[in-house]
Amino acid sequence: MGRPPAAERDSRRQARVEVLLDAAESAVRDRGETVTMAEMAARAGVTKPVLYRYFGHRFGLYQALAVRYATGLLGELRQAMAQRPAGRATLEEGIDAYFRYTEANAHLYRFLATRLPSGDPAGQELVSGFLTGMAEEVSRILGESLAVAGLEARATRLFGYAITGSVQMGAEAWINEQGRMERSEAVASLTDLVWFGLIGTLTHRGRAAPGEKPEEKH
Repeated sequence: MGRPPAAERDSRRQARVEVLLDAAESAVRDRGETVTMAEMAARAGVTKPVLYRYFGHRFGLYQALAVRYATGLLGELRQAMAQRPAGRATLEEGIDAYFRYTEANAHLYRFLATRLPSGDPAGQELVSGFLTGMAEEVSRILGESLAVAGLEARATRLFGYAITGSVQMGAEAWINEQGRMERSEAVASLTDLVWFGLIGTLTHRGRAAPGEKPEEKH
């Protein structure tokens, strides 16, 4: 028998990659930030050279785990923020989705935060690309929410990126101090900061935020 078609080989390889990533993530969940490549390989029932064969080097494995994390988070965020009608509730759903996903995957978040080298261009490009993608998604949905206010697209995009940075850094601070504040309280506080900041900006310009009436100028 000849070799299977390229598409079939690629499909089998990708399925194998997913199995290895499942095992690696399981090892991270159990062992935490100190988990080793040998422990990841053992969890998958293979040797370290097998992991290197599929991922090239240990940073290749870390980056694959980061892609999996980012893809899952962005999917949750999109689903949460796709709710209508737009407004404060949608914003809160989006922020809660970010915090909820970070909390549920805290083991992987902390592992990636310590293992992805800050000086590695590929790692930095991965993180930057993920944040940019998330900011663009937030900007798009925010633009729909604020279109009724007549806010120019340029400022809407600026707000989208600023909100993304606030949520990302807020979640990082919260997960590193988990236990000091309930998620619901953290989400509500951050939502208030962002939402009333938007309202303040829009009413200052004489425009109404979605669901709000502009203040009369005297």
